[in-house]
Amino acid sequence: MNKHWFFLLVVVLNASFLMANIVVVGALTHEDKADPGDSYTGVITIQNPEKSDQEVKVYQSDYFFLSSGEVFYNDPATGERSNAGWIEFSPKRLVIPANELATVHYTVTVPKEKLIGTFWSMIMVEDIPEDSSESSQADPKEVALGIHQAFRYAVQMVTHVGQGGKKSIKFLQTNLVKEKDHVFLQLDVKNTGELWLRANLWVEVFDLKGKPIGKFDGGKLRIYPETSVRYRVDLTGLSLNTYRALVIIDAGNDTVFGANLNLEIK
Repeated sequence: MNKHWFFLLVVVLNASFLMANIVVVGALTHEDKADPGDSYTGVITIQNPEKSDQEVKVYQSDYFFLSSGEVFYNDPATGERSNAGWIEFSPKRLVIPANELATVHYTVTVPKEKLIGTFWSMIMVEDIPEDSSESSQADPKEVALGIHQAFRYAVQMVTHVGQGGKKSIKFLQTNLVKEKDHVFLQLDVKNTGELWLRANLWVEVFDLKGKPIGKFDGGKLRIYPETSVRYRVDLTGLSLNTYRALVIIDAGNDTVFGANLNLEIK
């Protein structure tokens, strides 16, 4: 998963096509601001669009990713900036009637400690197949060991604590990559600050005399503190030559980062 804004996770445990038995209604990111010692509440709404009752389990996970494409769903409350231990939610298991909605209520209580910046974790919402040994609806005589299929949503729970917080990035590495008829500028970027960044990247290319050649978009990615992402900027269309490039990362609220590069396309 190199596109880290995809938070709809599908677990396919066999080769058959998987249809969703449940739907999480609304945004898959719940974001709030709070000071140390504060509490806030919210709900996650789950829909059962099927014609039969659907059993669901709800649980927590930490979440971390790297520009290499590695994504880690670790035990909750183990990450340095995890807020999983601050979250109480209920129910953790429920049966949703056919064509009905259900809600999971949560309360986030920020510790009374010296904290600043962005903290996050995930609440997972997963259906329990009726033929699974986990199902409370299954007939024990009909449950058999085997491969089952499940569908889960990952809801990001984000808390921005305190006022302010440092915003900073580090360019880890840059590479020109050729893939068939395309040329990509690949940039690995790490968030070395205390706040998450919704960071839009583009590259402005100039010839060696400073004449503008073009502006190339790299897209917008979300970067949590200490995580890293990989931007890929399509430079296809530039002729074989040497160029100067200005890399711009706009993280909003007048927060802009830049870097100068020399590019040789050959």
